[in-house]
Amino acid sequence: MHDDLAYPRRDEVALDAALGAAVAAARRAAGLARADLADRLGMNEARLAQLEHGVARLSLSRLVSLAEEVGADPLDLVVDALGDAMHTAGRQPGQTTRLVRAVHGLHPDKREHARALLVAVASG
Repeated sequence: MHDDLAYPRRDEVALDAALGAAVAAARRAAGLARADLADRLGMNEARLAQLEHGVARLSLSRLVSLAEEVGADPLDLVVDALGDAMHTAGRQPGQTTRLVRAVHGLHPDKREHARALLVAVASG
């Protein structure tokens, strides 16, 4: 028997790996080398590699800083990672995750229309 705090659950490992992959993809899309991004974030390259491979966990504050540096929305990174991890685990993401991913997949012009519609519906 093992301590649950000492051994992360399989779901947690999958989520960490998916978030790390989303971070790495955003870094590459921004045209940044790992060393350059690590320098901008004030961390060493090995630590960033651990985050990108899901070996180390990202804090929310670090995720926000990282997203700002690569020009990404931190929520997009989280939603993409959550959807990918759920798919890998053979599970369906929740309604909110599916909705956000669907809106995120729209062309930017249509995304603004969808946002306005959702705000109008939510307002009553």
